[in-house]
Amino acid sequence: RRRIPTGIGSGASKSGAHHDNRLTPPTRKPNECGTSASWRSGYAADCKSNKVPCGNKALAKSGYQDIEGTPREPGNKPKPRSAISQFGNPAHKRAARMLGYVLTIGTAKAWLDFSRVIAARLEDREITGLAFAALTALDPNIRHDTAKAALRAAGAPLPAFLGGMDDARWWASVASSAELKSHALAAFEAMSPSDQAAFYRHISEMDIAA
Repeated sequence: RRRIPTGIGSGASKSGAHHDNRLTPPTRKPNECGTSASWRSGYAADCKSNKVPCGNKALAKSGYQDIEGTPREPGNKPKPRSAISQFGNPAHKRAARMLGYVLTIGTAKAWLDFSRVIAARLEDREITGLAFAALTALDPNIRHDTAKAALRAAGAPLPAFLGGMDDARWWASVASSAELKSHALAAFEAMSPSDQAAFYRHISEMDIAA
């Protein structure tokens, strides 16, 4: 009886058991995962992570990833812009933003800086409207004092026997134009005819000297 050599043609093992080499899968390391299907029972459970590179980036739980051509997710829509932000005058938007900053800070320096900003950004009619609206909103007792402070009024001058000519010149240097005109005209009208003539001669001599 012929004896077939072990491992030649028949695929028999050294122990004599018949074994087909064609059915034996290649040996793989336990930490490698190529595909989802596995030749080894329970092999997928041994794979702790997918080694295949993935193009999707991880997103936070609150994030969204919109696919092109599909509707946007509710939390991923751009915020709607107001008509003012879209079509408003840039100078008006800067002035309004500055007003918000000044109201938050609330210091005297901040309000002075705001006056410089609106003087550079707004037109005279716009600043006039702001000033009129602000004064109208004030209590009547505060309105007059606020206007005086804005106009830098010097108030009534001291009597002549307390200050003399030096104080009168100082008052004239700090008084507003309206105060100068009103006090000068009132003083001239209160003079006697001779004093008015002397005052007129003094003014004429000053004009000739100039």
